[in-house]
Amino acid sequence: MNWLLAIASGAATAWGLFRLLFEGWDDFMECVRFWLTPDVVSWFRGEGAEDWWSELRLGLWLGGSFGAGWGGHLLGHWLFS
Repeated sequence: MNWLLAIASGAATAWGLFRLLFEGWDDFMECVRFWLTPDVVSWFRGEGAEDWWSELRLGLWLGGSFGAGWGGHLLGHWLFS
């Protein structure tokens, strides 16, 4: 039962944060592109600030989603044990 609560809380948080942090799929893919591009390359292209903001949003989305899933797992373990 723990895994069901973990998946549900992680997926719900991922969806909510996606709607909050990204304008759409194209914006999300741009953040992934900046994440894969080395920071030095972005700074030489003049995209340093966009790179920083994109990586921050992607990190918040991933961290929040995994954190909520882990929290759901711990809550389920506490409730159903």
